[in-house]
Amino acid sequence: MEFQQLYTTHTYRVNDKGVYLPKYVSEIPDYAFSGCSSLEVVMGYGVSKIGAHAFDGCSNLNSFTIDKHIESLGEKA
Repeated sequence: MEFQQLYTTHTYRVNDKGVYLPKYVSEIPDYAFSGCSSLEVVMGYGVSKIGAHAFDGCSNLNSFTIDKHIESLGEKA
């Protein structure tokens, strides 16, 4: 599976079934991937904060990889 580095101000796009968040992305905002039912894999090597409902409705998400400790985890993230 090929991952694409995609980041714009509070908007993330899923590349088919996975998303790669580069090290400079430290926060996944509220509802960032909400409703992305095709999302299976998330790799976020700089993420330390995950907003509320960030992955709400991601029924196929089966792998989430980070290299830091989560400092803040939003409601129903």
